Amino acid sequence: MSYPKEFLDRMKNELKDEFDLFLSALEMPAPVSVRLNPFKQTEFFYDSEIIPWCENGRYLSERPSFTLDPLFHAGCYYVQEASSMSIEHVIKENVSAAGPVVALDMCAAPGGKSTHLLSLLPADSLLVSNEVIPSRNNILRQNIAKWGSHSCIVTQSKAEDFSSLKGFFDLVLVDAPCSGEGLFRKDPDAMEEWNLMAVSKCSQRQSEILHHAGELLSEGGLLIYSTCTWEREENEEQVKILIERGGYELIQLKKNDEGIVQSEFGLRFYPHKVKGEGFFLSALRKTRGVRMIASKKKSAYAEQNQKAIIAKYLEGPELFQPFEKNGLVYAIPAKIYPEFNLIKDKLYIRHAGVPLGEIKGKDFIPSYELALCTHISDKTHFKDLSLDESLEYLRGKWPGVKLEDRSWSLIKYKGFALGWAREVGGRVNNYYPKECRIKMM
Repeated sequence: MSYPKEFLDRMKNELKDEFDLFLSALEMPAPVSVRLNPFKQTEFFYDSEIIPWCENGRYLSERPSFTLDPLFHAGCYYVQEASSMSIEHVIKENVSAAGPVVALDMCAAPGGKSTHLLSLLPADSLLVSNEVIPSRNNILRQNIAKWGSHSCIVTQSKAEDFSSLKGFFDLVLVDAPCSGEGLFRKDPDAMEEWNLMAVSKCSQRQSEILHHAGELLSEGGLLIYSTCTWEREENEEQVKILIERGGYELIQLKKNDEGIVQSEFGLRFYPHKVKGEGFFLSALRKTRGVRMIASKKKSAYAEQNQKAIIAKYLEGPELFQPFEKNGLVYAIPAKIYPEFNLIKDKLYIRHAGVPLGEIKGKDFIPSYELALCTHISDKTHFKDLSLDESLEYLRGKWPGVKLEDRSWSLIKYKGFALGWAREVGGRVNNYYPKECRIKMM
């Protein structure tokens, strides 16, 4: 591969005797890794090599066709680059399991960090997962739905739109847009877009995002900052500026693999030293600031039909509060409803709790998100399909299998839900979302 000269010169100056090893590593195939969903446990990949810094992370010996694996579409695992799973160590070391937290993933698409946070945060925590770019927000919502969590709110807002929520969050993760040097091996297009001007623009944008993100943290709150580049201007310099402004203390992150490099302001991952791509990770504790607490006022009135939907489709219906908007009914966990109520008019919300479905006259059409939710009632009628039948279903077709029930049927593969189907007039209709359907044969 032909790398930009400015990039090579800087890396040679930085790595010195290790530069040739680094360059050789960039020419090697990128490792394949996945992170298992602890809420949808399967034996698939379980015996694969464990990623040292991630309990549910696995290295694969080769890249399978994930598109043709129904368990991928069921959300049993997430395909993710290994180095970026290192946020797990920061959470486990610095977030108390004693009580729930309110967390924000500021730049969340495509959803790797958010689904990871949903696996790690204490019970009854709330995660606000934000992505401002509409097309990327669509992908984020699909991945959040697959993960099956009920305690996430997806927003589509600019960093500055959060200004009315100063001191609201206990944890803010900024996986910032960057120049992407760490992805050169995995994504050659990132190399085509790289230049010194792009580095400078990324640095400016990162500084703006961090400024807004910092204001949202309560005193004692945790700020996690990461990028997939090696540029000091985008990494250590950003952290240094925050500390020099005051109000933060640097958390000395521990290395849990000898290949990880400790720098003055964080951890660095290089492909010739760890089995992963380029990555930078830092964490800071906010030492002063305000704290905003959501009012625990009584929940809003719920219509009987909304309560009936929750009672029919969710386990522990008493744990949820219904919310309706534009005909779509949501189930919000009661313990995070005050926080939801506070932010619902301040941010552009695209997904909240469990989107149950749509009320159309006397009919209720259950949602794709409900199908994949881990809180769905085990009394829901289902049909388990074979591999070939499941792939036909995922393509938007119906494999000719008879449904034993004429009501809505949950379609499963190996016990894990994929979506809905319904028999109408002797014909089975496939309700798998068009935007999620696979085209590969």
